[in-house]
Amino acid sequence: MVRLHRETRRSGKPGRVMFVPDSVCWTQIPSDWKSLLRQRDRWQRGLLESLWMHRTMFLNPRYGSVGLIGFPFHVLFEALGPVIEVSGYLLLPILYSSGNLNGPFVVLFLLLAVLFGIVLSVTALILDDLLFRRYARTADLLKMIAATVVEYFGYRQLLATRRAFAAINVFRRKGHSGKIEREAIAPTKRRAAST
Repeated sequence: MVRLHRETRRSGKPGRVMFVPDSVCWTQIPSDWKSLLRQRDRWQRGLLESLWMHRTMFLNPRYGSVGLIGFPFHVLFEALGPVIEVSGYLLLPILYSSGNLNGPFVVLFLLLAVLFGIVLSVTALILDDLLFRRYARTADLLKMIAATVVEYFGYRQLLATRRAFAAINVFRRKGHSGKIEREAIAPTKRRAAST
């Protein structure tokens, strides 16, 4: 999508890249932790490689809002965000034990950061459900809302750590994207998924 936008703008031909919220196809999700972490590693590597390949778009008015807003957002929050987040997790206990942090302030700050993230996620879920009716039952929506709360207690930190290591390894030119392992879908599951 980034390449398409770049080439359209560079050639001067009319065109727009648009987002379609409805699913066109389905994908198989990772079935275990190892596969999930490898998937996030691949995604982070792909993001960084794409950003680097199209770096001339960064803050370049020639590429419109994608170059001026979208590209910097992805660099700051998606590419560098996990490294900054994990650095913060590592620095907090070090600074606290050395007496360089105000304990009550740190607790309040972390509480507000987690609450802000939860509010954003819950708001996105509710708006999505109001607009597209993705959940047939209210209980399903409530389960998703509960998952947004649980996400902040270990799951998010685990994925951020994996993404941070992927970013560091890309900059060090170490490692590779890895192999995708998929399980065969049984015929009964395939029929159920298509209905």
